[in-house]
Order: sequence, then C-alpha cells, then structure tokens
Amino acid sequence: MNKLNYFLIIIAVLFLSSNNYGQSFTLNEMQGKEYVENITSSLIDNEIIINYDLINPSAKGYVDQYKRVKGCKFIVELYYSFDGRNFNKVDNADGDIGPDILVGKNKVIKWNVLDSALGLIGNVIFYISPKPILPKLSFSLTYTTWITIGNDYGPDENFSNNSFEVKLYKPLKNGNGSIVFPINFSSFTDETGESSEHGIAFAIGMGWQSNKRIFSIYSSVGPTIINRTVDNEEYNETNFSAFFGLDFKLLDFKKLTFLLPLKVALHPSSDLSIIQTGICLQF
Repeated sequence: MNKLNYFLIIIAVLFLSSNNYGQSFTLNEMQGKEYVENITSSLIDNEIIINYDLINPSAKGYVDQYKRVKGCKFIVELYYSFDGRNFNKVDNADGDIGPDILVGKNKVIKWNVLDSALGLIGNVIFYISPKPILPKLSFSLTYTTWITIGNDYGPDENFSNNSFEVKLYKPLKNGNGSIVFPINFSSFTDETGESSEHGIAFAIGMGWQSNKRIFSIYSSVGPTIINRTVDNEEYNETNFSAFFGLDFKLLDFKKLTFLLPLKVALHPSSDLSIIQTGICLQF
C-alpha cells in the first residue's frame, strides 16, 4: 500500500480483563503527505477519535494521473494490524469514513475499541487510506456564435447564428486521453430584402480530447429544419448539417477549465459555411 496515502497510529492497549477498568494508551502518529493532513487523535471513554483534513493535492483539481477528470469525493477506509504486516479493515467505525467523503477540513472518525474484536492485549497499528473516486464522465457547456460566413454576404444582408453544445468526456482505460461525445443545438437566420431563411439544427457526434485537456477535436452531424420565405411565399424543408470543432485550453482552475472553441458549421442546403467561436467551460 502506498505510504503517501495513509498515516499510522500506534496504540499500546492493555486490558487486564474485559471487566477491568484499568487501561493504558500511548499514541504515536506519522502523517501522510498526499490526501490527508493536520491529523490529530485522542482517546475518550474507550473511543479512538481521529481528526483530519481531506485534501486534493492537485492544484487543478484532477484525481487521475493523466489529468483528465476533476473530483472532490473519496473512499476513506481505516485498517488495523498487530504486527505491521497483516492489516484488517475496520468496518464498525463512525463519522467521515466510507464512500463519498467530500474534500474538506475537520473530518472525524470515531471507533469504539470495546465494540471491536481486536483482542485485549497488544500493540495495535492503525492507518487511514483515502482513495479518490474517479468520475466515469466529465462534461462541458459551450456557446458559440458566428465570426464569418463562407457564402456571398452583402451589405443589406442580416445574418445571425447561435450554437449551444454539451460535450461528455469518457476517459480511455489505456490513459490516452478521453472520448468526446458532442451534442449540438444551433440556429441561424439569414435575411436579405424580402427573402429570409431560418434554420434549426440538432447534431450528435464523436471526438477525442488529449490528456491534461490541452485540446479536443470532434465532429457531429444531424438534421436541420429550414423555413424559407421568398417573394412572400413560405416553405419548409429538412436536410442535414455537419459541424467540425477544435477546443484549446485557455485557463485551468480547481473546479473547471476554460477552453476556446473554433467550429465550422456546414449547411449544404443553404449554401452556408459558418465559422464560429465563443467559450467552453469543462467541469
């Protein structure tokens, strides 16, 4: 077991018999360096009380070695041993122990020695082992709008475009980045004189994100519903649109990452190729 993930509490316990009230305890502590700090311990009425702070040592909040997912939950377990080699898990302790323990200060574990099956005499070694819970997925929210379009754009033309996107990121087991699943909803309006065109598109796709969230590349495709008005005549049609995107990491904080998205939206039926940018927040 990784010594960085635990601390030891060596307790010399003397019980002359199960009915004897005379007890002698000596506590010596060695603090871990990775997920636990500010450890203190005490003994009150046969109850071992351990106080500690649970931290994520990553300045950017990552909980996997490839820096793909951020997290704040841990599985905290307590073990004991009589010889320092063979350890047994403590199952009847109370407090900040078990699954889904959030990062934070002033955590407390309480364990009643008399309720245990430790035996009555001996030097008992304890250690606490926090293990980060790795989220199976992370997600991002993206908003983009147009910066230029590829068709002939005249001075009397009124064009607008908005795109909203949710991306899901699933870390690959081999450690080579994450698979990206983009879900895109976008709309555009193109008006010229008495002619107008309004489109709504929905698209899903796939892509890949590098370790450390440095960049992502992805594409998606889906149906587009277009409403056209030409010379006061209105008609609708359904076609397909495609989206191609690159996201680049700008800033990385404890709880989220800011990325710069650059996207190209292709609407073949409208002869539109739209270049978009905006902001992406990955959690």
